[in-house]
Amino acid sequence: MTKARIFYHSLPDDMRRREKLDWFQENKFDKIPFTHLLPDEKHNWINMVDNDFETLLDLSQVFEAVFPGVNTAKDDWVFGFDKNLLRKKVQFFIEQYNQLLDKDDNSFPGIT
Repeated sequence: MTKARIFYHSLPDDMRRREKLDWFQENKFDKIPFTHLLPDEKHNWINMVDNDFETLLDLSQVFEAVFPGVNTAKDDWVFGFDKNLLRKKVQFFIEQYNQLLDKDDNSFPGIT
């Protein structure tokens, strides 16, 4: 099996659809000034850039270790996209918590 060869030609981004169709109408395929591209080691061949991502520090690990954020272990209760529903859930959560505080024995389930 032979490897595929990539030949590429780009038209200006600001060309309109009709202009591009006209360009193809006016230019024979064998006269188009294609560039022969060789993919990089990651098989990229469009918008190839020199990058050094592998050598950079993974910031997600830094943020997880240093900035854990709000950690209630109650994500379903304190996060949401619907403001009104979220308000109701948080209010319910607060009421349940306050009921536990008001109990005579002052004990919390699971806490000794």
